[in-house]
Amino acid sequence: MYQASQHVRHKILSAHLSPDLKIKYGVKSFPVRKGDTVRILRGAYAGVEGKIRKVDLK
Repeated sequence: MYQASQHVRHKILSAHLSPDLKIKYGVKSFPVRKGDTVRILRGAYAGVEGKIRKVDLK
């Protein structure tokens, strides 16, 4: 990822959309941006919801 170009890094940092947003936008995933609200689905923090404060593509 460190050697990837900017547009590839942006695509890597994508999140899956909820079923209603999939229908609205017609895509399965979307790149995350500052201010987006996300919900963790797996791991130790599963179920936690929050806002993106910063996206670091480096």
